[in-house]
Amino acid sequence: MGLGKTLQTISLLGYLHEFRGITGPHMVVAPKSTLGNWMKEIRRFCPVLRTVKLLGNQDERKHIREDLLVAGKFDVCVTSFEMAIKEKTALRRFSWRYVIIDEAHRIKNENSLLSKTMRLYHANYRLLITGTPLQMTRLLDILEDYLMFRAYQYCHIDGNTGGEERDAKIEAFNQPGSSKFIFLLSTRVGGLGINLATVDIVILYDSDWNPQVDLQAQHRAHRIGQKKEVQVFCFCTEYPIEEKVIERAYKKLPFDALVIQQGRLAEQKTVNKDVLLQMVRFGAEMVFSSKDNTLTD
Repeated sequence: MGLGKTLQTISLLGYLHEFRGITGPHMVVAPKSTLGNWMKEIRRFCPVLRTVKLLGNQDERKHIREDLLVAGKFDVCVTSFEMAIKEKTALRRFSWRYVIIDEAHRIKNENSLLSKTMRLYHANYRLLITGTPLQMTRLLDILEDYLMFRAYQYCHIDGNTGGEERDAKIEAFNQPGSSKFIFLLSTRVGGLGINLATVDIVILYDSDWNPQVDLQAQHRAHRIGQKKEVQVFCFCTEYPIEEKVIERAYKKLPFDALVIQQGRLAEQKTVNKDVLLQMVRFGAEMVFSSKDNTLTD
């Protein structure tokens, strides 16, 4: 899709090799049609990595297994989804540093043969790369897995939650002395009639392109009955597109205010140039004036 996923992944492997002394072994599992490109890009951008492509008929794969795919003779094994299933016996002999799955939406169904097979491999880390959204609420599922692992009590609402279940979770969370530690909800759902007056900390883990959606989600805590000061934190990873999403969101807010409050500007038939320039600069100054990359009001 031209998002630079392949190059970023190769950069990671190159960094591990050159700066951390971690030479592998790593395994890249990708669609068969992309294996040639993976091999070409690795040779082009990080030729120090010794790469083996596991693909071919039975005789060719036997040669690769016995002569090339030998501990100490390679750094990266590039193979297809089909080969990851067929050659699982040979591939399970290795303890992989990174198992990298390209087009990772293919394993979204945890009951699929590919998904089950990939979970058989021993690896220190697993990297899933995809240009196809798993984001909308899949990230909430990942956070839910973490909360279950830590044995935290929580509530979870997304677009698939039924009305009665939704009301029951909100009521359980707002109960005095509730054992629920955290309330997970998508920003899109967060603006639809949810009252969380007992919440005093709001964390925007994954921001929306539309800043009004984020504001509506925050306002679930700014409700009648709130007795504490509400703190809002917006998590952002430095440098990738997420930073641009937040930057654009802050730039949009003054324009939204202009549209919403246009009735107040009725007397002033036109908005002068200085006002528009001030609005455009507002969001940029909020983003770029912070030296520690933390945005605060």
